[in-house]
Amino acid sequence: MAHPSRVTINGDQPRWLVDFGVVQGKRRRKFYRTKSEAVHALDQFEEEQSHAGDVWAQMAPGKRAKVATTLLEMSKAGVTLDEVWQFFQEHRAVRNGRKLKEVSEEFLLAKKSAGVSDKYHFELSNYLSQFQLDRETMDIADVTPAVLDAWFASRKESPSTRQTGMNRLSALFSFCERRGYIRENPIKRLERVRVPHVKPEILSVEECQRLVKAAEKDKGMLTYVGLALFCGIRPDEALRIDRKEIDLERGIVILDAEKSKVRNRRIIELTEPAKRCIRAGGAVPAKNFKRRFNRLRKDAEIAKWPHDALRKTAASHFYNIYGIEKATEQLGHSAGVLLRVYREVVSKGETEKWLGIGDKSQGVS
Repeated sequence: MAHPSRVTINGDQPRWLVDFGVVQGKRRRKFYRTKSEAVHALDQFEEEQSHAGDVWAQMAPGKRAKVATTLLEMSKAGVTLDEVWQFFQEHRAVRNGRKLKEVSEEFLLAKKSAGVSDKYHFELSNYLSQFQLDRETMDIADVTPAVLDAWFASRKESPSTRQTGMNRLSALFSFCERRGYIRENPIKRLERVRVPHVKPEILSVEECQRLVKAAEKDKGMLTYVGLALFCGIRPDEALRIDRKEIDLERGIVILDAEKSKVRNRRIIELTEPAKRCIRAGGAVPAKNFKRRFNRLRKDAEIAKWPHDALRKTAASHFYNIYGIEKATEQLGHSAGVLLRVYREVVSKGETEKWLGIGDKSQGVS
């Protein structure tokens, strides 16, 4: 191997060049500021080469054959041993002693500090508690796509429920990725869940009429129906609204950011049936809501109650009343969600009847 040589490039200060020869199929040369640095680098390289030769000589013949075969396959693929080693170092799991239970608690505390709703925090905490069973001491870096696939396979959930679970775990792993506990969110490597479109189920105009009639016996529930059924306000949001936030004279409800699910302040327009319900109603129930709501459904003789029935019913009629842009503004979500999840097709005539619910002057009760 040649000794370090003194060279000058483009008139710059002289440098010392060391030619290490062909390493891993590529010519390897480096420049150093001083001769001593170059000599030291060359001595170190020769020592490493000598050590590598000793390792090779002591290796079992079968293992040497395997190494040679692997190197040949890598050469055919156009990659070097250095590139393979670098790739492994960049993509191997980071194990820093962070356990699943520990990082889950840290994540939930961060979410709480960020101001997520109590309901979301409770549901997130409950799901992570289930996922942690028998895994509390597992290193977070060891939660691989294979572990996650086994978890979801064991639960036998519907596509929509599985998608929700994936979103919750993805939030945890994204947090860990940002904190440097893992290199990559393993949820990204799972197959996407395809959730089939399900036709929204809503209450008929006749069922809405019976609901309002039944609510006249419970003034607080009458106000709730006005907000949820005729304004499309989310159930949890409607329960947090105070009467002073309802301006009947201006025909609006002011939903403050801290009471909104999406933490955005909204000014919601009151429809005419909403105004009638609220005028005749009382304070939204602060206690025994579930019992009072079940009694309301029973009195209204609505046997089958679709999921999120009040909001989906409002959304379907809002499309006829406002058009898509204002309807999404009223509901507080995107146009895509309105068209895909909430809106069922109702006729203009049905919407007119719906708007007339509670109007005694028109004989609609």
